Amino acid sequence: MTATKAHQILMQDIKSLNFEPLRAAYPELANMGGYAEHYAHTDPESALVKLRNFAERLVDRIYLKLKLERVPQSNFVDLLHNASFHTVAQPLVLDKLHLLRRLGNRGAHGEDVDASDTIRCLQEAWQLARWLHVTFLGGKVEDFNAFKQPPVEGIDSKADFKRKAKALAEENSLKEERLKLALQELAELRAADRAATPVAVAFTPPTAQALEQTGQFSAATANQLRFTEDNTRKWLIDRDLRMAGWDVPKGTASNDSLGQEVGVLHQATTTGKGYCDYVLWDDNGKPLAVVEAKKTLVDARVGQEQAKQYADGLEKQYGQRPMIFFTNGHDIWVWDDAGG
Repeated sequence: MTATKAHQILMQDIKSLNFEPLRAAYPELANMGGYAEHYAHTDPESALVKLRNFAERLVDRIYLKLKLERVPQSNFVDLLHNASFHTVAQPLVLDKLHLLRRLGNRGAHGEDVDASDTIRCLQEAWQLARWLHVTFLGGKVEDFNAFKQPPVEGIDSKADFKRKAKALAEENSLKEERLKLALQELAELRAADRAATPVAVAFTPPTAQALEQTGQFSAATANQLRFTEDNTRKWLIDRDLRMAGWDVPKGTASNDSLGQEVGVLHQATTTGKGYCDYVLWDDNGKPLAVVEAKKTLVDARVGQEQAKQYADGLEKQYGQRPMIFFTNGHDIWVWDDAGG
């Protein structure tokens, strides 16, 4: 298959399981979702790159619709950190956008990703699609069906196995080309937007009151969609710990190797006790590391001093100083203060 044909496949309409209600207003978002569903199991790297593009395109659409000001040549991270955007996109929304951005970047660079990452990101993108549909397009939550996972096709015979293996080999041979095309697609869509926008039209940014009203409706929509139950940031931190080889129990449970919400003494609180988000335990029962998790909108380094206090308390209790990690789920810092 030629690169031209691959590009045609990328750009054609792909019916999706979860994103069709967006097609009338934003067909490119529906196609990106459909593409990611199609390749979720056979090529999770490309699927995650497409979902990153989905997130960036969604943010672009909100900027255009609300006429939010942006610095020229702003990248995706710049757009997410814009104070005006924070007014209409609450922390739980930003959690999802950052998740798609981060895992999409991992997929583009060939880092550790798999189909389970794609399924989770598809769920996050589906939630963002519903939020966009209700908040900015005047739609209803009921327009979307319950989330459907892309099916894994069964292999019924040796002939079927060979056919699928050949097809997968062909897909893998195009992986690099698809990644490049997916990364270029957003730039092409932006260029089309700029070409379609008359230069003479005056730019009138929204008033603070209008943004505030939109933000209130956005927050109400996120609450209606139960974003708080998704635990996006915790899922990402747990994933990173598992990828590093740690056995992370479900919820906030603990085991012999990893503790969650671990009580620690000698803290600057009224009770003298605090609770570490995570403690990684050595085989001898002593702490190897402490992890302090902050909210997405907070600089991870805000948790540095608090993590140090936890490390101080753990050292006094167990006679071994742990390494210090602090993260907001997207940026991760490590501090070996004992080693300087």
